[in-house]
This record gives sequence, structure tokens and C-alpha cells, in this order.
Amino acid sequence: MKRPASRGSSHQVRIACLGDSNTVGGGLGRDGAYPARLQAKLDGQAGIGAFLVKSFGVNGAVAVNTPGKKCYVKERRYVDATHFHAHVHVVMLGTNDAGHIHGEPERVGEAIAALVKDLRRGGIAAASKYPKFVIVQPPGAKARHQENLKTHVYPSLRKVVRSIKDATLVDLELKPMAYATDQVHLSEQGAEQVAAAVAAAIL
Repeated sequence: MKRPASRGSSHQVRIACLGDSNTVGGGLGRDGAYPARLQAKLDGQAGIGAFLVKSFGVNGAVAVNTPGKKCYVKERRYVDATHFHAHVHVVMLGTNDAGHIHGEPERVGEAIAALVKDLRRGGIAAASKYPKFVIVQPPGAKARHQENLKTHVYPSLRKVVRSIKDATLVDLELKPMAYATDQVHLSEQGAEQVAAAVAAAIL
């Protein structure tokens, strides 16, 4: 029987999770966030040590460089993510762009395309078996989120993913129970659903 790769092995596939508070974990904390659940799922399906998942989430981050907002690519955690030299980048941004009154949801697609281009420029580890970019449709259940996500963000992300080599889209259909009471952050069920969908997209 083939032994699982050990952590730190040169064969280990590194996965960087880029996003906002739903990547950080929100009220669930780091251990309850979807990246931690993704690690557990990959360990169970591929063997402990085959994958290393690391979260680079930033609370309140937006995808678009909107004045007065916390643009993800301007944050230190994004720089840390580029230094991680991941094989796979999971990107889930756009919730705050859709929810903020002065957000720019119509520009999320172009912002994600620019982010991917910047990551390529910074150097990406080779892992031809796996998609280099997994773009997750961002969650949000409030009326403003839903309107902007469905009208602007989701269509633009579908278009962007079609134009990106080695990219796949995770198209989530989250039910009300997938959200915390604020209808913005993921509940345990929501984080589990995101983790399962991302694991399926990678494997």
C-alpha cells in the first residue's frame, strides 16, 4: 500500500485560500473556517500530508480597489500568499463589494482577473494534475448582496473563469441554513459546504 506523503514532503501540494472574513472564519474561528475543513477533507481523501492548506483571509476585504475600502491585494496577507508559492489558489472575494453601499460589484470580475494575472507574475508552483485557480462564487444572503451578486458578480466571474487557463469555478447554491444570523457570514453548515465543493473541484 502506498504510504501518505509526510508534511513538508517535496510532493506535497500547497493550497492558498485567499478571501475575506468567510475565509478567516467569521464567528466560527480559524478551526471552524472552510480552509481548516478543506484540509480535513483532503487528508481524508488523499492521505495526511498530501496537501497543505493555508488561509490568507483578511477581515473586511474587497476585491476591487475602491477608495476607503480594504482592497485585498493591498494587504500584507496577500503578500504572504504570494510568498507561499502555492500550487493551487482558492479565491473567494466579492461579498463585501456586493454588500457595501459604496462598493463596486460590477468590477469584481476584472479585479479577480487582475489578481490572477499578478499571481502568475509572482510565480506559481507547478502541479499539472490540479487547477491552479479555484474561483468560488462569494456568499451573501441579504437583499443587497443577492441583487449585486446575481446581477454583477456571478456573471462576471463565470466570464473570467472561461478566459483563465487552469481555472475552475465553484458555483455554490447556499441555503438559508448555510448562513449565520447576519446573513453574511457562513454557518458551520455553510463552511462545510464550501469546503466540500472546493475539495471536489481540486480532486
